[in-house]
Amino acid sequence: MKVTLVRHGSTAMNEESVIIGHLGTPLSAKGRREAAAVGKRLTEERFDAIVSSDLPRAKETAEIIRGCLRHAPPLAFHKELREIDYGELAGRKKDDMKGQYPRYHQDVSFKNPGGESFDELAQRAVSFVKRLEKKHKHVLIITHAGCIRALVSFLRREALRDNLNMRISHTAIAEGELTEGRPKGAEFVQE
Repeated sequence: MKVTLVRHGSTAMNEESVIIGHLGTPLSAKGRREAAAVGKRLTEERFDAIVSSDLPRAKETAEIIRGCLRHAPPLAFHKELREIDYGELAGRKKDDMKGQYPRYHQDVSFKNPGGESFDELAQRAVSFVKRLEKKHKHVLIITHAGCIRALVSFLRREALRDNLNMRISHTAIAEGELTEGRPKGAEFVQE
């Protein structure tokens, strides 16, 4: 199965460097423009399905992109593609967390207070994508930076701990492949 991963467009909270996690925040005007640009880039692609995180910023991005596709397949929303659950840290400034929680974004096993670890995020995201392979040949996945780090690490057969701080811009696009549950690589085609 071919996988095309896209990070959602910008939000006001992203632009203010606030930890969002599972908070429901919509795209900013800039984020809607970014999503439309990705849609135009992908307009001729033929996807079997589009699956998206069920959080508002990803849903809106997916709907905008789907509206630009010449061959628009079904669109479904799934909680398995959500960003990492930052729990009590959601809504706080990223820079404030580094001093208070030294393992924040440094250790894949660090469980965010009231939330989850990057290891847990990776388990749910990879498991979900493996299930998609049973039904599809080419899937467009709209999700979040943490989820993309986990999926790209899996597809490249790299340790997530080595990619924990991988820079993933809004509406970055990565393409990868999975055959019979085995990863075959991934690369960013738009950063």
